[in-house]
Amino acid sequence: MSAYFIAHITVTDPDVYQKYLDECDAVLAQYNGWYLAVDDQPMNVEGTLPFTRTVLIGFDTVEQASAWYYSEEYQGILRHRLGGSESSAQIIAGTD
Repeated sequence: MSAYFIAHITVTDPDVYQKYLDECDAVLAQYNGWYLAVDDQPMNVEGTLPFTRTVLIGFDTVEQASAWYYSEEYQGILRHRLGGSESSAQIIAGTD
């Protein structure tokens, strides 16, 4: 079953956040994930979205998404995203 990682982010320290961006593509590629969308101005149609960026990443399986997120490689760079932004993130299962 496919899986998706969705993150809502507001960058608070661009220099620290850039350290995350500099490495995240290479780590994502190791786990065969791919970007579906990155939007710095998502159109909010319901409720309140207290973040300015939304990122959607696809994986073939929930296990693959989880392996990527909890990997030593990703955890090593995640500190830069967490240190340079406020965010909320989830892994969700696809419907296939």
